[in-house]
Amino acid sequence: MKKFASLLMVFVMLTSVISFVPANAKVAVANGATATATATATTDRSLLGSTFYVKIKKTFSKKYVDKSYGLVGAASFSRPVFSGNAAAVIKLNAFYKNLESKWKAKKLKDLLADRADFKHSVDIGTQEPFPTTNTAEMYFNKVTCKITYKAVGVISIVMDESSMYIMAAHGYVERTSHTFGTNLGRELKMKDVLKVTDANADAIVKAEFMKLPGDWSFKTESIWSKTLHNSGLKTKFYLGKDGVWLYFNPYEIGSYAEGRIQACVKYSRVLLVQPKFAT
Repeated sequence: MKKFASLLMVFVMLTSVISFVPANAKVAVANGATATATATATTDRSLLGSTFYVKIKKTFSKKYVDKSYGLVGAASFSRPVFSGNAAAVIKLNAFYKNLESKWKAKKLKDLLADRADFKHSVDIGTQEPFPTTNTAEMYFNKVTCKITYKAVGVISIVMDESSMYIMAAHGYVERTSHTFGTNLGRELKMKDVLKVTDANADAIVKAEFMKLPGDWSFKTESIWSKTLHNSGLKTKFYLGKDGVWLYFNPYEIGSYAEGRIQACVKYSRVLLVQPKFAT
């Protein structure tokens, strides 16, 4: 009986050693950084042994030349390409491939319409054909991409689409952004990074922009009543080095000349920033 009791005690001790995660133990994660696990926290098994890598690549680039009219268009697309064995890799690659496919379809349609307008203008004598080296006034569309934030379990990516149509008064740049958990590929919403609710999101977003210095055209009640109106939680955002950036593209709350309008919620604002990101 004593021998059995001794064996049982050894078994319990070994089980405790194996299952215990010491405080401040280092857990390897995908991007080469480290995460801190505590004895009281549940270990995230999706992090253990998983790898997650990302590079920005130009996945499409083409010039459109018409034998009679010269160079009539150019387009290129850059996006993140993910690799590794994390569950998010397949999901995120599919997400950005789908974005590229939609962009190609729309841009080809735009190009054909713009080319038809261009040819008509040349035919009636109001537009000279462009030489094949001219890129200043033809149709173009260029999507660039960059990673603005990458930490344990989270990545934030922005894409800027620059476009110009033949005989247009000026070009246009539109920003889109997405923030993901790198373990399962779930896209984070504003509620995941800021302490906002359905009830107060409009007021919080408006307050952040109204604090910007300067005489902006959006500093009127009519602009905000039309722009937000219970849609504050849908305000575009991305994570940066110092904080959460909220933004509106040209024309959304201001004039084209005012450009993209952005407001930064610093990570140090612990009353507004979710604990995971607060510093």
